[in-house]
Amino acid sequence: MTDWILPLYSRSHVKRSGVILRNSETPFEEIEAISVLNNWKAAHELPLHYIMKTIREYTKDVSDVSTIVQRRKRTESILLKLNQQPKLDLARMQDLVGFRVVFRHDNHERNLACIKELEQKILSSTMQSKVTRMTNYIDEPRKSGYRSVHAIFKYDSPKYPSHNKMQVELQIRTKMQHIWATAVETVGMFKKSNLKQELGDENWLEFFRLMSLRMAIDEGASSASSKDIEQLRDKLTQLSEEIELKNTMMLISIQHKILETAYNKIRLKTKSSVGYMLLKLDLTPMKEDDEPTIDIKSFSEDKEADATELYGQLEEEAYSNPMCYVLLAKSEDVKNLRRGFPNYFADVTEFIKLHERYCSTDIEK
Repeated sequence: MTDWILPLYSRSHVKRSGVILRNSETPFEEIEAISVLNNWKAAHELPLHYIMKTIREYTKDVSDVSTIVQRRKRTESILLKLNQQPKLDLARMQDLVGFRVVFRHDNHERNLACIKELEQKILSSTMQSKVTRMTNYIDEPRKSGYRSVHAIFKYDSPKYPSHNKMQVELQIRTKMQHIWATAVETVGMFKKSNLKQELGDENWLEFFRLMSLRMAIDEGASSASSKDIEQLRDKLTQLSEEIELKNTMMLISIQHKILETAYNKIRLKTKSSVGYMLLKLDLTPMKEDDEPTIDIKSFSEDKEADATELYGQLEEEAYSNPMCYVLLAKSEDVKNLRRGFPNYFADVTEFIKLHERYCSTDIEK
């Protein structure tokens, strides 16, 4: 049985810690505030577990061709969000923990239908932890081109009153939407920019907007005439040359092959079913004869405290290195971890194939 981590601080204390971290130029030197944040994040694992347990059953009723993974939000991303939104209360942040459902059918219409069906199951659910917000970014994408359905749950249970009102985020995506979103994150990693947060080179941001629109047309989430598709192809082709897309993707693909080899060795040593997985990706060695490194450590479910402690240490080490990324996640096995977070393996293979097809003059639609 899992010994869940309890919240050790009041919400007002968490809020004050968020203000301290927002205003600090050296947040990891704010030892108490970081400790409060780490505990607050870790305590959300209990609400995440029980909400995800129900949604997993709903997902299985809809389709068994899906990937479900969960993660804690990286401290770096939390700090960025606090700075981007000066009025944001850390105690009320909705996505400190979250999980993702990706429908992976080859048939695009089937994936979109699965999202609608799961969305309806959630909205009509009698589960005690209610949905406080459901946002459809497929019908109305974000400015960046991001498409998905988001649901925010507020935990409610008489069994664990100390965790009540904690929030959990769910993202529901099609395979195509997942390919796009993780490609944005991968390129952002290599470009040392937050493209995901719409920060960085405007040409790259426009490129991903155009790719999102083209992929939406491809999977039937958006409509366009043949002339519109031709014009979109020409814009993509021109912009791809301007940002030197081919060179960037070639570099990422080389790193992917190296990381994939390392991953396969790790996968053979990892148990088929584990609890938490702590992943560290270091892209720092970019010299001629150096290679990126990846490391995955597994923890059983009853070792959450150990995973949390090491996670905090690695995040502090990674904060001063913009090319080092740490992820604490949970999935059915390491294979699903790989599917759920391909950006940590520099995998843009499917995205490159789609881009080549969209820029080809032989494409029919």
